[in-house]
Amino acid sequence: MTPKLLLERYRVGDPIGQGRLGTVYRGLDVATGQAVAIKHLRPDLIERDPHRLAQFEHESALLGQLNHPNIVKLHASLRDGQDHYLVVEFLEGGDLRGVLRAEGRLSLPRALRLGIEVADALTRAHHIDIVHRDVSPANIMLTRDGAPKLTDFGLTQLDTRKRITRTEANPDAPHYMSPELLNGESLDPRADIWSLGIVLYELLTGQTPFATDSLAATILRIANAPTPDLEALAPDAPPALVDLIYRMLEKEREARISSARRVGAELEQILYAHESGRNTPLPRRWVSVPSSFDTPAPMEAVTAAHNLPPQATPFIGRARELAEVTALLRDPSIRLLTLLGAGGIGKTRLALASAEQVAAQFAEGAYFVALAPLTTPSALVQTLGHTLGMDFTQ
Repeated sequence: MTPKLLLERYRVGDPIGQGRLGTVYRGLDVATGQAVAIKHLRPDLIERDPHRLAQFEHESALLGQLNHPNIVKLHASLRDGQDHYLVVEFLEGGDLRGVLRAEGRLSLPRALRLGIEVADALTRAHHIDIVHRDVSPANIMLTRDGAPKLTDFGLTQLDTRKRITRTEANPDAPHYMSPELLNGESLDPRADIWSLGIVLYELLTGQTPFATDSLAATILRIANAPTPDLEALAPDAPPALVDLIYRMLEKEREARISSARRVGAELEQILYAHESGRNTPLPRRWVSVPSSFDTPAPMEAVTAAHNLPPQATPFIGRARELAEVTALLRDPSIRLLTLLGAGGIGKTRLALASAEQVAAQFAEGAYFVALAPLTTPSALVQTLGHTLGMDFTQ
């Protein structure tokens, strides 16, 4: 494209990216001196498929509604003859895909902060009945200081009555698509929550959970394969975060966590616990003190010692397994109890819930020792001693 001035205000510069619908150029708002990004819809696409223009205009209309600090800002939607343009804010940090290519995986605090802000952007979109449908690292842009901004709303739907359909899958992001999207079902915000769960998994591990060498095999794994063991790939991830991501990646959407706002709230609690080193104590357990008098027995507060990581949500379901495990822990003849099962079924969360149930019944409380980060057997004793406050150096 020859450099030109659009509406006597926006100067088109060098190309900086290529999207599904056209080319993105660096531009300049000559009225303010501000750098902008200019998306140009390829005219040949309109000739082959007029629906593309409707999709492009749809994105423009949606960005006009979405005023949020973590969503790319629309400056103008322009037409110059047969050419159509979107002028949006220019983001110097590139996209999250480029960051992952360069770094492989992100630190836990950085991943959590990114997740919180993207969840906040989705909360805004979902509040006005917009489902993004294409949440992926390529569509998460970054400011100079690393703050994420969600972009590329061209595949979104306003609601089931107004949605713009698309039959072909996005070739750039099949690994982030929810099972219901791949099945061609109608969508709701839980499709975006699945995609954000995949992004979080990748931020922590450097890989997507269902990736294969072929698109067909990847789709089959998304539909049928269990989520690979996140604890094994990211041993430093807090159990509460592992549990949250598993709930975001429930294949049955009725079982999936349903609110982006709730996802953001849980991520904030996990980040707070990680950065402050603060462990939330168990609630005081009130127990009756036996008495030989007929008057009501006095009550005494018992606080269990523990280092159990805080859980952002209550433990729901699995009552039978919880009862069986706690009964075994209360049995004085049992000195070791091992929970076995495939990765991703919630063994750690069940163990923590069981420990919370019985901690007050043990004089020394209950303690969680993370062994996944260990790489040699020799580190086992030292890790146990450090967690329990024991010194084996003398």
